[in-house]
Amino acid sequence: MLALAVSVLAAHAKEIARDGAATETAFHECLSMLCSIDLARRFALGKPTLGGSIIYEEPVFLGKSLDRELIFPPAKILAVRKPTSPNLLVEGRDYVATRKGIRFLPSLETKEAPAELANATATDNSNLYIGVEYQEYQYWVTYQRPAFAGILGNNGYKYAPTCGGLPLKDLLSRPKVRVTIFGDSISDGANASAQYVYPNQLGYVGLVEAYLSARFPSKWAFRNTSVAGWSTLNAISALDTHALDIEADLFVIAFGMNDAAATPQEYEERLRHIVGRIAAKYPSSYVLLVSSLSANPRWDKVDAALFKGFSHVVRTIASTDPKIACADMFDAWKWMMERKAYLDLTGNGVNHPNDFGHRVQADVVLNAILGDEYKPIEF
Repeated sequence: MLALAVSVLAAHAKEIARDGAATETAFHECLSMLCSIDLARRFALGKPTLGGSIIYEEPVFLGKSLDRELIFPPAKILAVRKPTSPNLLVEGRDYVATRKGIRFLPSLETKEAPAELANATATDNSNLYIGVEYQEYQYWVTYQRPAFAGILGNNGYKYAPTCGGLPLKDLLSRPKVRVTIFGDSISDGANASAQYVYPNQLGYVGLVEAYLSARFPSKWAFRNTSVAGWSTLNAISALDTHALDIEADLFVIAFGMNDAAATPQEYEERLRHIVGRIAAKYPSSYVLLVSSLSANPRWDKVDAALFKGFSHVVRTIASTDPKIACADMFDAWKWMMERKAYLDLTGNGVNHPNDFGHRVQADVVLNAILGDEYKPIEF
């Protein structure tokens, strides 16, 4: 049923725009089972992915070592499984808890990545292997954090917006809150499991839609005009067909991963051009700028240092106008990368998040939109 519902949600009408790219041409409300409280609970929406008392389904890549550290030292491991299977691994047979994480044991249920994946071996056109196969060797660990916050750096990530949140009261006072999401492949749901395999988790945009629709029924409408491979330069040329063609109450602009050819100064000029044109045509609209997570620092196609500069640009622009806010995914990703290996978090080895990364990005965006109102949905 969930896989079927995913395909229904993904089938929102897309048409070919004048620039040749497919885009959603109208707003839709999320009315399927994916916008239910059950889905919000299944993927722990409303609970801080990087800071709750329970960390849900943190991924670890089983590659060069069977000993894997977790973001927090586990007080108790509650469940371990492969994301593609509902079956749980058995403690003592398949794994044991360690002081800083988990040690996998050789068994029929544990499978180590082959050397070419563990080493991210080069391919013909990249110095690193690019593919979804990494997720075949990622295991999800759900565990309790220690009660004492000071132990072993146990403090969680602080989601409070660092560059101003959105005025939720004003947004909710409108008859319908219309949201246009315009970004790249990550905003298009790249490498979230909904694209191909159980557990069929949506990308971050779908999770944001699902939570807002379940929390505020019939209040929000969405359209996602994101296009894989696009940069801010593409966005400028397509603004008339992918953003400015229909008024929205909130424009979510999420580019950066494909801007590797730009300097931070050029990136800033392009972003200011985008938000300036939105403000000029729709002065009552708000803009949420989403900074990009960083690419694999070993990937030779991208200078990983650029993403810090891009994040600074997003925060700077957001600080100049009360109608602009930011969701700093770069900061959250950096925080995770100080505690995790890239192959734990990637969906393709180089520049896309896996399901956990999409959930973190949904957290970051929902915190920017809702602030303290982002919390578990109650009956």
